[in-house]
Amino acid sequence: MTQAYEPAGGTNARRVARMPRHREVILDILREGHHHEHVHGIVQVEVTEVRARMQALVARGLPPPSMTAFIVHGTARAVATFPQVHAVRTGRSLTEFEDMDVSTIVERMLPDGTQVPASMIMRAANRAPLRAIHDQLRAAQEAELRGITLANDRLSRQANILARLPRPLRAVVWWLLRRSPVLRKRMIGTINVTSVGMFGELGVTGWAVISGPWPLIVTVGSISRVLRPGADGEPREAEMLNLVVAIDHAVVDGGPAARFIAHLIDTLEAGAGLDAFEASAVGG
Repeated sequence: MTQAYEPAGGTNARRVARMPRHREVILDILREGHHHEHVHGIVQVEVTEVRARMQALVARGLPPPSMTAFIVHGTARAVATFPQVHAVRTGRSLTEFEDMDVSTIVERMLPDGTQVPASMIMRAANRAPLRAIHDQLRAAQEAELRGITLANDRLSRQANILARLPRPLRAVVWWLLRRSPVLRKRMIGTINVTSVGMFGELGVTGWAVISGPWPLIVTVGSISRVLRPGADGEPREAEMLNLVVAIDHAVVDGGPAARFIAHLIDTLEAGAGLDAFEASAVGG
């Protein structure tokens, strides 16, 4: 990022910096989020057993799945049971896709030390095992950063071209995406999973509420340690994952939305995908 410094003097000392290109895309995403009527479920998921199983793999010298991969996998599985929550609205029509393309962000470090978010889309995540999703995320962390994406396919190149366009032309592209569910799914996916990992690193307990152009957004906050009643009624320490689930209320009514969130919690607490992951880790 090129920085220009103005001379210090009095109370007007300041630093002026050019906005990075990826911030323009983030502003577009925030503006597009205003076209959705999201309602937010602020929930907690007990991951005590899930984390214990992951730590058991580490103790055996085996790499565990990342928590982001685990949540992407569980979210896609839950949406497969309630596919209406990722339906794309165009006017008075709803397009419900069989496969769930999940968008997520991987932070990368530039040579100058600046951390930037790079996007990736996991295609048909509902049909991918946890191992495949984990491997995709790990590969993305090592992949060459190309503009705002981590791939070099045709859609990624188009996304990078979009980021370089002036705002009026980008607005035309977003207008087209709002009118073509298929193009929208191809370019940005229908589900977004965002992990605010910084919370845990800073020792902060909390949730994060974000906006975006997806009908379903799952935002991962920190893991809290709380006391909960055990099977014997005695208090025990439990690890609770803080999640915010945003669902487009123009697409789904409150009842189905609440049932989906409950099913998502059950899916994650049951450790969906861990059995097969553990088997592949031992066998691999």
